[in-house]
Amino acid sequence: MKKKELLQKSSAVAAVVLAAALMDPSAVQAASRGAESNLTQAVEQSAETGGNADTAAVQSAEEDAADAEKVTEASSELQTEEEQQEASEEETTEEAAGEETEATDDVSETEKAEDPVSESSAEQDENGDVSEEETEAGWITNEDGSYSYRDENGDLLTECVAEIEGKYYGFDHEGKMQVDTIVWAYSDEGELARYYAGQDGSLKTNSWVKYSGDWYYFGEDGAGYEGVHTIAGKMYYFNAGLMAAGKVVNDGETNYIAQDDGTLREMQNDTWVKANGKWFYQKDGTVLKECVEKIGNAYYGFDEYGQMYENKYFS
Repeated sequence: MKKKELLQKSSAVAAVVLAAALMDPSAVQAASRGAESNLTQAVEQSAETGGNADTAAVQSAEEDAADAEKVTEASSELQTEEEQQEASEEETTEEAAGEETEATDDVSETEKAEDPVSESSAEQDENGDVSEEETEAGWITNEDGSYSYRDENGDLLTECVAEIEGKYYGFDHEGKMQVDTIVWAYSDEGELARYYAGQDGSLKTNSWVKYSGDWYYFGEDGAGYEGVHTIAGKMYYFNAGLMAAGKVVNDGETNYIAQDDGTLREMQNDTWVKANGKWFYQKDGTVLKECVEKIGNAYYGFDEYGQMYENKYFS
C-alpha cells in the first residue's frame, strides 16, 4: 500500500470514528461518503494497473466502507431514539401544561362558587322589576329603590303579608314591599284584612294609626281590628281597622252610638242621642232608620244611617 493510500484510509476511519463520537449525523454521513470514495479510488486504481493493484488496499477500503456504514446505521438509530425521546418529552410537557390549565380552571370555578356577591346579585329587567332567574332567599333591592323578598323556595312574595325575622311586611302584586300606606291582604284566618305599612315597611302592630284623617287600630298580627274592642279601658268599634265615629253601630246584640272621639255609648230606648252633630233615636230596641216616626207630639224623619233629617226635603 502506498503512503498516500494509507493516509486516505487513516483519514476516512478517523473521520468516521470522530463523527460517531460527536454523534453528529451529518458528520457521520460525510465521513461515510469519504470511506466509500476511498473504496472507489482503490478499485479504479486496480483496474488501471490491470488488476495488479494492492489487494490489501482494496480490502482495507472495503472494510473501511463497511465500518462507516455500520457507524452510519448506529448514528441513524441513535438519532431516531433521540427524536422519539424528544417527542415523548414534548407530550409529557403538553400533558402537564393541560393538567395545570385544568387545575387553574378548577380553582377559578371554586373561587366563583364561593363568591356570595356574584351568587346573590339580583337580576332586574329594564323596568327595575326583579327577574325570576335569581332564586336565593332574602331581601332584594330593586332599581327603583323598592324592596322585594324571596322565601326559602326562591319564590317572590306577592300580594300577601308575611312575617320576616319577627316583623310583618306587606307585598303588592309585583312583589314590592309596601311603605307608608294601607295594605289589603288575607289574614291568617283567611279573611280579607286591612294593614298599615310604616316608613320602614314593617306593619304596625298593637298601634293606633291616623291615615288620611281617619283613625285605625291594628292588632298583634298587624291586621285591623274588627267589631267592638276595648282599648285602655274604653270601647271602640272597628270595621277592618277603621274606627267608627259619629254613627250607630251594633255588635250583634247591642246598639251603640260611636261618639265623636270613637268611644262607644250604649243606646237606651226612647232616648235621643247626639253624635258628630247628628241626632239618633232608639225605639223598642231598634234604631230608627229610613222612616218617619212620631215621637211625642211631632214627626221626625231618619235616613239610612239613623241620622235625623234637618232643614232639608226628603222623600
